[in-house]
Amino acid sequence: MVMLFGGRRRLPATVVFALVTIAPLTVVPATPAVAGAVNPLERCLYESSSYQNTFNIPSTGLLPYTSPPGYLPNDLLGFRTTGSIQTQPGAGAAKGPDGDPVNAPATGGWPAPGLRQFALLMRVQYGQVRLESNGSVPDGRTLGGTMVPRRWYVAGSYSGCLRILENAPPSIEFLVNEPNLTDNSGRFLSVGKHWW
Repeated sequence: MVMLFGGRRRLPATVVFALVTIAPLTVVPATPAVAGAVNPLERCLYESSSYQNTFNIPSTGLLPYTSPPGYLPNDLLGFRTTGSIQTQPGAGAAKGPDGDPVNAPATGGWPAPGLRQFALLMRVQYGQVRLESNGSVPDGRTLGGTMVPRRWYVAGSYSGCLRILENAPPSIEFLVNEPNLTDNSGRFLSVGKHWW
């Protein structure tokens, strides 16, 4: 199953309206840091308005997601994920996207040994993406470092801000760090956001 993440740029529409009221108008100032968010990284860090797409990540297998054309170098992506999966149906073993604090062992068929067991993983299949802010789970990535293609990292409940470094849109895959995906149930719900 291929999940396409839409990312068409939309120009802001100009809206003119009149407000008629008998009560005095109250102006609520924006948070100064958010109000001054003038570049994609600041907008990502403060999660100010963005294009976003919501998609399901099934618990039973790999979910490739390919961003279509429309992204440009220096655009940013971020993924927030909620929900839970049952790794042992009937045993009450519900796991959230951050997984367990225990790292997967090197044996036993874990997709990403050394990273959190049962966590939602992500990897860049092709394209260059740089980590601009930390995610919800430490996973060996360094700020300002380029994610190594085809190497798994923890997406968890928040991927951090990911900067696109080249014209080719990145292809990103998601997977649960679990050796036996066929008996899982439940789902993760991920919201992918795009800033420019």
